[in-house]
Parts: sequence; C-alpha cells; structure tokens
Amino acid sequence: MQINERKGGRRNKKVRLAFNKEDLQAIFEGPAFLKYQFDYQYWGPVLSYVLGTRVSEIGPIPLVAIKRSERGTVYIEFFEEHGFAAKTEWGERRVPIHHSVAGDLWSTVQRRRAKGEKYLLSSMYDDQVDPGRPISRYVNDRLLKRAGVKTKQKVEHSFRHGFINVCKNSRVDGGIIDELVGHTPNSTKGEHYEELTDIDVLGEIIDKVDFLIFFPPYNYRPNMDRSRPRRKRRDA
Repeated sequence: MQINERKGGRRNKKVRLAFNKEDLQAIFEGPAFLKYQFDYQYWGPVLSYVLGTRVSEIGPIPLVAIKRSERGTVYIEFFEEHGFAAKTEWGERRVPIHHSVAGDLWSTVQRRRAKGEKYLLSSMYDDQVDPGRPISRYVNDRLLKRAGVKTKQKVEHSFRHGFINVCKNSRVDGGIIDELVGHTPNSTKGEHYEELTDIDVLGEIIDKVDFLIFFPPYNYRPNMDRSRPRRKRRDA
C-alpha cells in the first residue's frame, strides 16, 4: 500500500511513494550509505525513516529535545519551546526511537553534550538558514541515485510515507500514527486522543513495528563533526 499525504482535503499534486523493501535494502545496505563521511549522512536518512518526520524537523534537532524516560525509552520532543515551528496545532509531539538505533543515538547525544554542542547534527552548522537542506541534497542527489531508487515519486520525503506504511502494516492504530507524525486527527482513519500518549507506551508500540530492514550500526569518527557555519541565520 502506498500512502500520499493530503493537504486541505485534496491529494497533493506532487505524488510521493514509499520505498519498498528492496529500495530500503539498496539504500541502507548499499556502499553509498555505508561510506558516510559526516554525521547527518547517517542520521539524516535513518531518523527520517524511523521517526516519520519531515527533513526540516531533522536538521535543527537540539540536544535538549532528545530525552530518555526512567524506563529507558529514548525519544524526541518536537515542541515549540525547543525551536520547532509546527505546521498545525497537532505538530507538537513526542516520538520514540526504535530500539534498533536508540542506543547509538543516545551515545551520540551524550558525546555531543560532552563537547558542549547544542545540536544533534553538524548540518545545523553547514546551513543555519535551512539545516534540513544538506540532508535533503545528500539523500536526493547522492544516496538515492547511487542506490538506484531515485524517481520523481521516490525522494527524501518518501521516508515519511514509508514510516506510515510500516506502522499500518504492523497494525498500529491510526490515531497513534496521527500523533506520531503530527497529522490532523483522523487523517489516517483512527482515533485521536487530546492528551499525548505515555511515551513508554508509544515506545513499546514503535519497538514492535517491522521496518523491513537492518540498520547498520553508527561508526563515529572525529572528523565527522563540522563546526563552522556556512550559511548563518540572519539573526545570528
């Protein structure tokens, strides 16, 4: 099943298709991905898929927004207080990290905090005007092309559609999917609860989702971090 997001009740003219299992294997198990040089070249596509978020939300993730519950659930708060600008009132949400990558992500967070960094990814320093741009360019212009899966319908945003697909196929309630991706209530034909679901409950749900592939472990090297901004914010 392929999912196309709707805007204003109408089907978006730019049809985007989710990656299938073969596409995902070519992307995450292929040499182009395994030869990542910078942190965002690994975490950009991985988080886009396991979180179902837009690339504009991945680029500027501050470390303060990444937390771990008492029960060990690693999650990200997409709240206005952390600098995220939600497109709708439902955009403020908490999204747990799948157990297959949660350990590596938490280690990355601790390492960057120890270095006094503010953001998760160095792409924030590459382009402070649009920190998602380095990720989308890398994915669309390099990763997908080298994996042989790039089409007009299969682009970086296809990770978001893929997240919705695997959640549906793993029988996640539509209301929970809406909550996780920040959709307007009932847009995926499920119940929507006014209060945010307990993060550990969400974590248990996400851990049961079959993402169809194995994510290679993150191998950190010191030269992966960049520190000098190339495009600064106007108010910087």
